[in-house]
Amino acid sequence: LYVMAIAPNLVSLLTEKGSITAMAAAQIAGLVGLVTIIARMSAGFLLFLLPAHIVGACIFMLPVLGCALMLLDSPDFLVMTIAVICFGMTIGAEFDVIIYLTSRQFGLKAFGAIFGAMITAGAFGGAISPVTSGAIHDRFGNYDPMLMLLMGLMTLCALAILTIGRPEQNWSKFDE
Repeated sequence: LYVMAIAPNLVSLLTEKGSITAMAAAQIAGLVGLVTIIARMSAGFLLFLLPAHIVGACIFMLPVLGCALMLLDSPDFLVMTIAVICFGMTIGAEFDVIIYLTSRQFGLKAFGAIFGAMITAGAFGGAISPVTSGAIHDRFGNYDPMLMLLMGLMTLCALAILTIGRPEQNWSKFDE
């Protein structure tokens, strides 16, 4: 949901908020790909090293920080770069977190149905969020309401992940 709200609008958001050229905004936005790869490789390590629900909550709070930075009055190049890094880290790690926690919380027997339902809901959100983001921008003349909405939604996601607690230690018992 948040990925498709941010990604198609990222260059426009950066040029509008930071009063920078489209080329400079594209350079900053290009960091998403690099950061996504790094986050994808790091997420698995962190999920095995630290409590997964805490790692997940932190990962889902990163876009909240990114949105908050973009809500500053005329953020400079560095601030916008940090915001984009926050977005990219979550884009890279979100599926890893969801897959890991789903398999550990509900077991592999129910994994396909549960993960399929989550992906379907995500696809629906991904289909409507670019249009909704554009409509919000057209209605209010800027991206601020979209950023605030995303902050609220991502905070709820992080809290939901945090409240599920630690997965069952013997999660393989769910495989029967």
